[in-house]
Amino acid sequence: MPLNALGAHYGLGLRPAPETMYRAVELHRQGVPMSDIALSIGKLPKTCAKYIELYGRCASPAEVAALAPARGGRREECVVMSGLAISFLADEVARDPTQGLAEYEATLASALGVIASQTQICYVLNHELKEHMKNVTTYFPERHSPANLIRTQTYLNTMMALDAGNVFFFDETAVNHRGCAGRRRGRAPPGVRCNVERQNAHGYYRWSVNCMLSIKAGCQPVYWNAVPRSTSAQDLYSFMHNAVHRDGALTRGDVVVMDNCRTHHQHERALVDMLSAAGVGLVYLPTYSPHLNPIELFFNTLKYHLNRHHSHELRTQAGALVAIAKAITAKACPMAALGYYSHCGYL
Repeated sequence: MPLNALGAHYGLGLRPAPETMYRAVELHRQGVPMSDIALSIGKLPKTCAKYIELYGRCASPAEVAALAPARGGRREECVVMSGLAISFLADEVARDPTQGLAEYEATLASALGVIASQTQICYVLNHELKEHMKNVTTYFPERHSPANLIRTQTYLNTMMALDAGNVFFFDETAVNHRGCAGRRRGRAPPGVRCNVERQNAHGYYRWSVNCMLSIKAGCQPVYWNAVPRSTSAQDLYSFMHNAVHRDGALTRGDVVVMDNCRTHHQHERALVDMLSAAGVGLVYLPTYSPHLNPIELFFNTLKYHLNRHHSHELRTQAGALVAIAKAITAKACPMAALGYYSHCGYL
């Protein structure tokens, strides 16, 4: 049968009457095979299956008509939902914003006895409640605890009294093949998933990149080193000692800001004494506040660049160190550093 004749036979492209869709539900309840249901109502079997999935709980053609959306599912007249149901949806979104349409549909049916299609729910969420799908951002409730709010305000008062040009932000990040060169796409035959075995940390190299970001005039925007292990308290002390006494990256009047990682506090007294002797201050960020550290933005750019341009070099430990040096050289831009500081509110 030609394709156009097949479409005419099954009524492709035509909106069926509610009685037709309810007929498919009735026949399914009677145990009629899907192929016979399709021949009975003149639709494709997969279309009949969709009718049964959407309207399987309806008890009459009138309920199907109330539930069935208009073509495209975006016309306001297709939404037949009470104010109570809309308020219930708003409460559910506030309770857990990551739920899917199927979960909202099931919750409405079980809690209120309301039968609503996913298209109706989607319309209400997008147009009535203005709740749109987007990437999830991890939220730390501890950030807004009373004690941390006091620490944050104290930190901000301290930073307001400083010249941003003399403030250096320090942090470390891990670089390895598993975390920075994991391919997002791959090849596989049609209909077969591209499965890639997850690589565990055991048996794979690790570089810890220690960086200080600054916008100080006449100073390189990123001062860094790399160690072939997790950064220890001794590594941190050596990094700061070299920055002060060997390379002159830190001079009198500068201030180093870092987070509250355990290794940052382990040799805190010795670190403070060494920096103080050189006239360099040390300030700790409030807890749960990576948004106040502009070097996190640099690390995001750095790892994207490594994954995008140096993934082949990250397969070996020696090649990874060369790739890190190339990436930092490419992305350590004074104008970019100004943007990072501005984004975090320091300029």
